[in-house]
Formats: sequence, structure tokens, C-alpha cells
Amino acid sequence: MRKSWSVTTRLTLIHLAQTDSNTWKLACSTGSLSSFNDGSAVSDWATPAMEWAVGAGILGGKDGNVIDPTGTATRAEIAAILNRFIAKY
Repeated sequence: MRKSWSVTTRLTLIHLAQTDSNTWKLACSTGSLSSFNDGSAVSDWATPAMEWAVGAGILGGKDGNVIDPTGTATRAEIAAILNRFIAKY
């Protein structure tokens, strides 16, 4: 049985990144979260997926050089993330 999860901004992005990198074995270099002002605020369990998403160019941060790991994303930001993913893969 598949584990279900609700659609929340933070978890959706993390699950998307984990599914992409782990299930589909998408190759790319990992990015560094230390280049973001709040990169150290990313949870340990989320770090590999976030590094993958940054390295793949899927996530690029927000104004002020932040990744905003505990914030919310607008529909436009989610659309941009999905667009980058589709264009790349």
C-alpha cells in the first residue's frame, strides 16, 4: 500500500524532489545550501532532496538569497518549479 501525504507547500516540494531523485534515479550534481543565507535552517531529513533540487536547477531561492525552508510558496512559484522540472527532464 502506498503511503499517502497531504499537499502542503513544504512537503510537496520535498516529496517531489525525493521522488524524482530516488525513484527515477535522475542524475545531476548536488547543489550547496550553504550559499543561501538560511541554508542551515533546512531540516537534516530534507537536506539531500533540497541539495538535489538546487543542483538540478529546480530550486533557486528567493529574493534576499534565501531558500525559505519553513515558508510558503505561491502558485506562481510552484508553477515555475514544475516548469523547470518538465523542461529539464
